[in-house]
Amino acid sequence: MSLRYLALLIIATLLVVFAIMSLAQSRDDSAQERLERTEHLADRHKQARLEFQLKSAMSAAPAGVSKDATIVDFSMRTDGEVLQKGTNQWTCMPEDVRPRESSSPLDDGPICMDKNATQWRKAWKSHIVPTISGPGLIYVLDGGFTASYADPFATARSGARSVHEPSHVMLVGVKFDHGVYSSSPKPNEPWIMWAGTPYECLIIPSK
Repeated sequence: MSLRYLALLIIATLLVVFAIMSLAQSRDDSAQERLERTEHLADRHKQARLEFQLKSAMSAAPAGVSKDATIVDFSMRTDGEVLQKGTNQWTCMPEDVRPRESSSPLDDGPICMDKNATQWRKAWKSHIVPTISGPGLIYVLDGGFTASYADPFATARSGARSVHEPSHVMLVGVKFDHGVYSSSPKPNEPWIMWAGTPYECLIIPSK
């Protein structure tokens, strides 16, 4: 084999090696770019979801209440995920975007609760009798859905049909006079929901 031929063979081999290395690097770069794009899209999705949840939760109450409230997403975990730590005694929840058949009353629409109402809701979720120190207030100004006006534990999954609730405020932790307030929905005056149960509450329509 001549030296010239050997030199050409070595050069050709090196060119092939360089080409393979370049292709491998290109593939690595493409994989890295795809990973970076995926992570970027995931971050944008997470940020958009957070912004939606904060806006949704704050829509439940007057701005003077909701802007400084603790905002918690109860749809993912039983104890909730804190989205924003507040500085007042109010807790707000965003709209539950899960399929309605998997959710329950007071979880569908955005709500804001004071301290007593938050304890009342915890008791209701645990199916225990509420023992709170005084009345509680819940804002539901953006409306929502309730599976039953009579059964506090009815869900769409159990066969109940969800009923849309317009803008209202709820008063909880108080015994109401059934001779004064109706236990049937009233569009323009207060009425008692879940009457006769430990969770009965006064629904006060609002605009």
